[in-house]
Amino acid sequence: GADLTYTPEEIALVKAIAKLILQIIERVRLTNEWMAARANELALSEANRRSDAFLSIASHELRTPLTTIKGNVQLALRRMETLKSQYTSQLANLDSYEQIMRALERVHLPLMHAAHRTRVQERMISDLLDASRIRANKLELVMRPCDLAKILREMVEDLHYYASDRQVLLHLPDTRPVSIVADADRIGQVVNNYLINALRYSAPEQPAEISLEITEGGKLARVVVRDQGSGIAPADLEHIWERFYRSHATEKQYHTGAGLGLGLYISRTIIERHSGQVGVESIQGKGSTFWFTLPLEQSEATF
Repeated sequence: GADLTYTPEEIALVKAIAKLILQIIERVRLTNEWMAARANELALSEANRRSDAFLSIASHELRTPLTTIKGNVQLALRRMETLKSQYTSQLANLDSYEQIMRALERVHLPLMHAAHRTRVQERMISDLLDASRIRANKLELVMRPCDLAKILREMVEDLHYYASDRQVLLHLPDTRPVSIVADADRIGQVVNNYLINALRYSAPEQPAEISLEITEGGKLARVVVRDQGSGIAPADLEHIWERFYRSHATEKQYHTGAGLGLGLYISRTIIERHSGQVGVESIQGKGSTFWFTLPLEQSEATF
């Protein structure tokens, strides 16, 4: 029969070829895995891009009719106040006066509730727009010298107006201005987010507290918001600054369905864009403390 013996050189060549084939197969496998992972990554990126685009478009489309509704509700409230003042001055001595005023009040209360709901919806739409701007790196800040203490006072006054049944205690170091270079509207937005969360997740009779501290030898301002709610679970603390994250356990306890889980995400972005930091400490059963820091304007110290 034929001689099937191989020379050492032929055997070495076959082994080398076999090894090369195995390497090629492994390389193809790894390449396929990389391509699949890359395809998934691109698909996810495209899905996120389309999702962000949809949220931006939807927010703009929702804002127009909401603005109309808000305007009509405010107009109706103004007319209601006018009617009440007219009846008070003209019909105070009539027997039917109290009956008329009760009827007006029955109309006034639903209008007030509608006004509150439009403010909530308006805030949610604004949050969606801001989240889209952040994702697209298009969140614009108008940086100007401003007084942080004044911003806090205005936010607390606004909250007293819209939530007159809730108590917010403001603690300032003194009456002097606290100068920062910032977008005052955006800083006010952060303060408002903190305060609304503090009231939302606290019992109605429990006040929220906000204080302003000067730290780091006069280089930093620290704003602290404290509540006496149930606190935040450790598992939630790791995620509360993430986009769209909501603590369902806390919402269930306080029956608060409002909110998209964007307020803290937006707040963190705004503060970090101001070269500041955010943080939270929470003890379950005792409450939470949210804070942020901002650099103080140092122009006075250079003179």
